Amino acid sequence: MDTTLDTLKLFDNLKGTFTEEQAHKLSDVFKQVEKSRLDALATKADLQLLETKIDVKVETVKAEIIKWVAAMLVAQAGVITALNKLI
Repeated sequence: MDTTLDTLKLFDNLKGTFTEEQAHKLSDVFKQVEKSRLDALATKADLQLLETKIDVKVETVKAEIIKWVAAMLVAQAGVITALNKLI
């Protein structure tokens, strides 16, 4: 899918309604708008950097979950031991 703006075709279409100078200025404005729109898109490098950051966060979260589960198991064992001594 070609998403580039055909400024010549746009200019020709505008020329029928506006003067040649107005049509030229309007096509320039559309060209600038398209350029700013394209500049705002994420590149492949941007997506790869984001993926790397997400992978690092996932690994950190996994490690934290493992620590919490281990701590809860130790705490649970302590509570069970204490309850057994009381009974």
